[in-house]
Amino acid sequence: MIRFVKLHSILAILAMVSAFLLISFEFIFKETTELFQGGAEMVAILVNFSLSFLSGLLFYILTVYLPADEKRRRNAQSCIRTTRNVSSKIRHLLLRLNRQFTICDKTVIPPISLISSQLKVTRILSDSFISTATPGVMLTNLQALEHFLVDGIIKEISLVEVLAINFEPEYLEALYALKRCGLIEEVKNYPPSMWGWDEKDTLQKYESGFVDLLDKAQDLVDVTEKYYGIVKV
Repeated sequence: MIRFVKLHSILAILAMVSAFLLISFEFIFKETTELFQGGAEMVAILVNFSLSFLSGLLFYILTVYLPADEKRRRNAQSCIRTTRNVSSKIRHLLLRLNRQFTICDKTVIPPISLISSQLKVTRILSDSFISTATPGVMLTNLQALEHFLVDGIIKEISLVEVLAINFEPEYLEALYALKRCGLIEEVKNYPPSMWGWDEKDTLQKYESGFVDLLDKAQDLVDVTEKYYGIVKV
């Protein structure tokens, strides 16, 4: 009910006022003499209004709010799991690129300030160990971008799209904004592995894309925690 009060504060206030009037006039001041002409009629109107409002509110809670809240609770696990998996892939990518990134464990999505300096020195074509379906496989940082961003994040989002009709609109907006973020779109539409790169090129070329990716991912985490619960990686 705490969530109901937060989402429907006006209804909650009116319900408390109605309950107060009902208790006051029907129990506490029931035997009180009419103080002015027409007072009894006014009290009767207030009592009837309070009863009607509380009855209507109870009907709404039982037939609309509680079923919707139960559906929200069922969907919450899917949304939290999706956000957690997407966040983990982003963190894992940043941690694995040449094993150079240091990320605060208390932060689900790291701020760009923690990785921007490393982007300047991490070579695009360098090899690194990446956890994939094949243990011990070696990928270049360029291939890792495609593996985690395109194959990983887009596939993760696609898994929950069939349930999209049941999600909060704001959550869906954040989810699709992440899917369409600049870095993912660039890597998906123009596979960088097909470009001609120099051995000295670093990931700084993608810095603005990483900024956008981390911002969109943080938005998704914020919306998930707003509607569904805490996201832990």
